[in-house]
Amino acid sequence: MRCEAEILVTSYLCHPSLANNELSGPLAALALYRRLARWSRRRFTYRFVLHPETIGSLCYLHRWGEHLRRHLMAGMVLTCVGGPKAG
Repeated sequence: MRCEAEILVTSYLCHPSLANNELSGPLAALALYRRLARWSRRRFTYRFVLHPETIGSLCYLHRWGEHLRRHLMAGMVLTCVGGPKAG
């Protein structure tokens, strides 16, 4: 069964040598995707998008903006989610 309400999870790839700014978001999105994939029942459809930073967002919204206006319940941009290891 496909849910009409969507949760959008995005991150971007622009400067891959900057681990916290560029690598932490896609890795966190992958971990979240793997966890959600194990759920047998979900209340929402989850849309995962990785794109080039600014231009990717603009192109994505140009193409999918109307769909998102009708279905999007929440969204998050995963960036800079890494950090120093807890002491």
